[in-house]
Amino acid sequence: MTVFVADEGGAPVGFATTHLVVVLHQDQPVGMLTALIVSPRHRGRGIGRRLVQAAEAWATAQGAYRMTVASGLHREGAHRFYERLGYEHTARRYSKLLPG
Repeated sequence: MTVFVADEGGAPVGFATTHLVVVLHQDQPVGMLTALIVSPRHRGRGIGRRLVQAAEAWATAQGAYRMTVASGLHREGAHRFYERLGYEHTARRYSKLLPG
């Protein structure tokens, strides 16, 4: 995992986490943006965009051929944000809570 932190005056205002996943159907790995959070007070300033760009650059440097991100169905604003950055809705994701 790699973490990118955006700060303003030394105080964190946002962060992104990324992972690299090896897949069987491609020779190159996939970059995954696993978290992106920007303080509500700091949204709309390009911080999220810069964090995503940093994550994409990192994934590219690691040899990834694709970057993916999952976003909850109720997060319509986040969906618009990712689409503005060139991401496409290409799959459905399923999850299940495990006992324990």
